[in-house]
Amino acid sequence: MKILGLEDKIKFKGYQKNLLPFYQLADFYINSSYNEALGISIIEAMSVGLPILGTKVGGVPEVVQDEYNGYLLDFNDEVNSVRKISGAIDLDPEEYNKIAMNSLKSFQKSFQLKIM
Repeated sequence: MKILGLEDKIKFKGYQKNLLPFYQLADFYINSSYNEALGISIIEAMSVGLPILGTKVGGVPEVVQDEYNGYLLDFNDEVNSVRKISGAIDLDPEEYNKIAMNSLKSFQKSFQLKIM
């Protein structure tokens, strides 16, 4: 981290049993996996209304609807992926809140205990 000058920007917290406080502090959840059946962490992040930035692999596209509750990124299309990430960062508050609410609605529709 010293080489990149990030030592004062990244804090390693070690093993955590409860990730909810970390999700609540975030603006986005990023899943950059090359291989993913369906990450429980994506569902956890959606439960607090985080927009998801996830790679188009495995079951992620079944949960993340591009530009509805997050953004699907493609490892084979770096230019478009960077465009989507930049666009997400630059969202105006109203559009961000819409996508965040859609993320929470997606969780409520598909992943509540009574539904599962």
